[in-house]
Amino acid sequence: EVVVWVLELSSVLKTGTLRQQKPMQHLAHALDAEDMNPDDALVDLRYCEPRVVQNPTAEDFKDQTPVVIRELMLRKICCVMTLSFTGTGSSTAERKEELQALEMLLRLTLPLDVHQARLVLGKMTRGMSVKDFLVRERFLSNGIEELTEILASQVKNAVLAQVPKLFGSQLLIGNPRRLGEELFRAAELGAMGITRMQPQVVLAALLLGFAAFTTSLRGMFLIVSKEACRISTGHVPDQLLREPARVRQSIAQALYYGLPWHFYRLSLRLRNRWKEWSRRCGLCEGLKLMVLAIFWIICTPISALLVSVTKIIQAV
Repeated sequence: EVVVWVLELSSVLKTGTLRQQKPMQHLAHALDAEDMNPDDALVDLRYCEPRVVQNPTAEDFKDQTPVVIRELMLRKICCVMTLSFTGTGSSTAERKEELQALEMLLRLTLPLDVHQARLVLGKMTRGMSVKDFLVRERFLSNGIEELTEILASQVKNAVLAQVPKLFGSQLLIGNPRRLGEELFRAAELGAMGITRMQPQVVLAALLLGFAAFTTSLRGMFLIVSKEACRISTGHVPDQLLREPARVRQSIAQALYYGLPWHFYRLSLRLRNRWKEWSRRCGLCEGLKLMVLAIFWIICTPISALLVSVTKIIQAV
């Protein structure tokens, strides 16, 4: 009887009628039973053919489905990041709280400006290099979620390993990473010009090295002058962070954003603090304001000189 039941059940599966009607009805018919409870079945007869997807989309992975990957390659991505802070903070009410939180996080992790810091997203190797993410002949029981976790872990390790490069791209110390790359290129170009006896190539190498030094020096003065403006006047001019298009414009900005602009901003700052103190009329607050005023007055000429030098260097 068992053999007959198996043969009849296999014939039902082969005919395909099992997909059109309920499995328990065919099982009851195969066993010549009038009624059968589906909960009493020991085997789930609901059959579903495996799918072979040539061009998968997001809709194909909505459910947790095991995936067999024959070959998958994700190219590494090179990101060039530049962060520049104005120095005055995000106190305006127009900005969203998410942006304020992001700016605060960046200020805590990267307190100074970062210029053209390169981050490569990919698979981290033992030699501390980042390569393409390659998967071959792998079975993922948890489906695409497992692949996502693996990829996120690889990218996280790669980013953490490249964190020192971010601090090596700080403008305060002259962006030594980029400076080294530019000087290395200039040295290669100069060596090629000397070996080939081409004076114009040697001159181009010298100009490239000079441009690299001036760019590094410009970044150092920019950060120092920006912090000096923030300390002395509490405000950083927008034109300080922008390079002028012409030499005449640079000289005009150097004269205007020197002592005239600094004394104007300092007077506004002292006036606002005086109004706040006049409302409270506290002795401790008055002494504190006096000390701060003397400190700001001393820092103002220094900040004005730094801004003027920075604008002149930007014209070079």
